[in-house]
Amino acid sequence: MSQSATLRLEINPPIAEIVLDRPRQRNAVNHQMLDELQAALDATAHDADVHVVLIRAEGPAFCAGNDMKERAGFSVAQVSARRRRGHDVLNALEGHPRPCIAVVHGAAVAAGVELALCCDFILAGEAATFRYPEGVRGPGAGTRRLPERLGKAIAKELLYTGRIIDAHEAQQLRLVNHVFPDDQLLAAARDMAATIAGGRPVALTLTKRAIDSGVEPTAGEAERLEQEAIDAALRFQDEHRARASQPGERA
Repeated sequence: MSQSATLRLEINPPIAEIVLDRPRQRNAVNHQMLDELQAALDATAHDADVHVVLIRAEGPAFCAGNDMKERAGFSVAQVSARRRRGHDVLNALEGHPRPCIAVVHGAAVAAGVELALCCDFILAGEAATFRYPEGVRGPGAGTRRLPERLGKAIAKELLYTGRIIDAHEAQQLRLVNHVFPDDQLLAAARDMAATIAGGRPVALTLTKRAIDSGVEPTAGEAERLEQEAIDAALRFQDEHRARASQPGERA
């Protein structure tokens, strides 16, 4: 386990867990957390033993957004630089080569929702809530990823009103994949991560790349990426059958 001031990195191959750990600040994102999150993403991206990454949090909230107390004394230039840094780290999470799953309990607000959206999908506890308060605070996160996930009309409603949606509505809107009782959330997430980690890492990476790149590229490029993923899966199946046929080997 790697312990930093704002998060923990727990690696139990083939699963890694990045745990936001500023519970007293409701895991609000400050500059140090961005640096440490980037370091954790780099470490897991280059660790061949890591096949799946869970992003979760300690305390009563998943993430209350950006740390506004830290920004209180910032100049306009400093706020702008801080936003760019935040975008860079979120992009690194979104582009992570391994499947990444957000495990959301309690409140996810603004940058907290963005953090979850940058993962491949979201699992939520029944008490989880999601909110973009941009209608109150002014433009911020959510104007790209939220419409991609929910469509423009629903995204505009949530951004304009800043209203809170609970876990079950989030699932209906397809923001969240599954909702679990709060006391079963982490175990369910770990079980799903273990199932995913059973696949061949290169096949998982290529499948993720094919899906993410296949949304808007040329048809030829999308088909090439898809075929790479298929070929990798077929090679994995052949190798698995070969191992199973060896004397003394078990399937």
